[in-house]
Amino acid sequence: KVSSAANLKEIEARLSASVAPEDRAEAIAMAMSSFDHNIQIVHDKEIASNADSILAKHLGYLLLRRDCRQMLPETRLALSKEVANTCTTLEMVYRASVSTVLEQFKFVGGEVMSLLLKAIDDELCNRLSLSEGPNENSANVDDKETSVDPDDIGMKDYGPQDDGGSLGTRDDETQASEAVITLDQTEEGDTILCKASKTLGHFARVGDATKPMAFHPGLLSTLINLMNAQPNDAVPVEARLNAIWIIANLACNEENMVMMACHPELLASLIAIASRSATKTTSTITIV
Repeated sequence: KVSSAANLKEIEARLSASVAPEDRAEAIAMAMSSFDHNIQIVHDKEIASNADSILAKHLGYLLLRRDCRQMLPETRLALSKEVANTCTTLEMVYRASVSTVLEQFKFVGGEVMSLLLKAIDDELCNRLSLSEGPNENSANVDDKETSVDPDDIGMKDYGPQDDGGSLGTRDDETQASEAVITLDQTEEGDTILCKASKTLGHFARVGDATKPMAFHPGLLSTLINLMNAQPNDAVPVEARLNAIWIIANLACNEENMVMMACHPELLASLIAIASRSATKTTSTITIV
């Protein structure tokens, strides 16, 4: 059901006023039902009434709430589902026309990007951990795990390493895959990665937004983390392809080319992905 003007006001009012979990769930469900369409002119009206800004504030509250240390696992999972639904709804709204997305990006783009990057970084931290994988020089070394600090993940790169990158033989690729351990992979987390990255993609389709996007703190590092996550099924293929698509669009801007070429991990990561070969049990798309 496409939202009418009256329905839009009700949705925004409920999203703005909802604090209790039940109220939040009802408000976002109502928004998802109304915004799930592909009529650009209607999405333009939704943005004109600040639906995206309200959803961004709602997302910010949920991410802050989920960061509380003392929380039951089921409560955290419920909040992750709310984050996933909010990212899904925000992506729907940004299916608007390029001109409308550009105008709104000028006002709230930086803030919305920061929230989306945090959602992606939090999910990567939740499911991935770096460890010292086996290599020919350390066959008897005890396994070690190093947790990824959520505050640092935007500055870290899961790029190919000198002793176990994915540019070598199949054995090298297996070692690289073993160097990253899947901790907690959920349907809600997959949705967050896919929808948050797709929303960033809506921004990246706007030519005039590509320069501020490329220079936004942490964006390239987060996209690289998303591309490089191993093993191959550690993140959804859709999210990985979204990251590659965004980088490709950003690179089309001449003002971004030199900066992106000088990034310490970007080119190496893209070459590593392009150099992976499919096996009998994996298709080309699943190794991306």
